[in-house]
Amino acid sequence: HTLPRGRVHPSAAVLDGTLYLVGGSGAADDPVGPTDALDLTTGQWVELPAPARPRVMADLVTFGGKLY
Repeated sequence: HTLPRGRVHPSAAVLDGTLYLVGGSGAADDPVGPTDALDLTTGQWVELPAPARPRVMADLVTFGGKLY
């Protein structure tokens, strides 16, 4: 599946059959804003809101059915 936007050093985690990509850097080392979510069953990407603060090379984990 092709990523909706280029990014390096994103945070990634899987929760309930969805892969979440958060943050990272774009082509000019600018922080990538939107969160991209891939439904692993359908293969469809969805754009979600950006986190309150830009994230580059951050950790992303799941715990208790939530992303942290």
